[in-house]
Amino acid sequence: MRIAECGWSNEEQAVFRSTRNPHSTIRNLFRRTLQKGLWKLGFHRALPDRPSTLMVEPTNVCNLHCPACPTGAGILNRPPRAMSFDEFRNILDQALDPPGYLRRVTLFNYGEPFLCKDLLRMVRCAADRGLETFTSTNGQFFGGEKIADEVVASGLTELLVCLDGADQETISRYRKDANFDEILSGIRRILAARALRRSSGQAAPIVELQFIVMKHNESQVERMRRIEADLGVDRFIVKTVGISPAMPGFERLAEELLPANLADSRYERRADGSFALKGEPGCGCEYVFSTLVVNSNGDVVPCCYDIHSEHVMGNLFRQSLAEIWLGEKFRDFRRRVGERRDAVPICRHCPEGRVAIRKEEKVSP
Repeated sequence: MRIAECGWSNEEQAVFRSTRNPHSTIRNLFRRTLQKGLWKLGFHRALPDRPSTLMVEPTNVCNLHCPACPTGAGILNRPPRAMSFDEFRNILDQALDPPGYLRRVTLFNYGEPFLCKDLLRMVRCAADRGLETFTSTNGQFFGGEKIADEVVASGLTELLVCLDGADQETISRYRKDANFDEILSGIRRILAARALRRSSGQAAPIVELQFIVMKHNESQVERMRRIEADLGVDRFIVKTVGISPAMPGFERLAEELLPANLADSRYERRADGSFALKGEPGCGCEYVFSTLVVNSNGDVVPCCYDIHSEHVMGNLFRQSLAEIWLGEKFRDFRRRVGERRDAVPICRHCPEGRVAIRKEEKVSP
């Protein structure tokens, strides 16, 4: 039987082809599919032996100062640090042993990934293992043809660039110190380098632009659509702004940033005038069964909404991935999430399963 006939994604097929032990990989691919299916049916003890997604924070440093971001606001309770390539490779090696589970590596969290000097080496390392790779950026780092060429040749699968305004005045209202013209010029360099690479039949990343809707820019959605279409990106993403209730001055930030039309927000106004996340947290969360989140200092946390690392499951610079992923501490956290998500403080602030936070529009044919 040809593996393309097994119903696997392209990424799963790539993992199968790249391994030195295809029989082991095919067994683990089926095993992962079975375990995930059992979990969805309510058998929450059917924990996959390894995560299917690895979310690694290359650095927790940023060049901008966005007020609702803990890094930009200067309240992240971790010292500035960039992960080294060797540290990343060691984590990746463990996530791929046994093979057949891991399929995606995302390289971002609370920092600007392109401030990590080893970022593109990390991308290439993962891509060479047949894995899908994704990173997000504020777009200030593509100032020359050389870096644009390196990005599109790195093996990156998806590149998301954040652009929250149709002019300099608007974008700088939230993304403090951002330069609108530099971002547009950088996007054009990336797209030109990609076109050249694709013309020779070589793979190059999907390019997405993300627009976060806030009070000061909600009138610019249509202008942004025209800008995105003119650039020729692949996807235009309209996203709601997220403000953690753990942020100091949450109500003030909500008043300042949330759009006047709360239909375009993940929050609603209560009868007392305060703001709260829409919807109710249900029971269970697939994320903690499929994704391993690693901060730049090696700490493993349950998800990206654990802003202040309140639930550290272990540290991959001192412990093995298997010890943490399969360990009792992480199992107990999954059990609590499965029984009652609203009893876990970080889950109360998470929109997963409660409210849609983004709309994706295809731009290029």
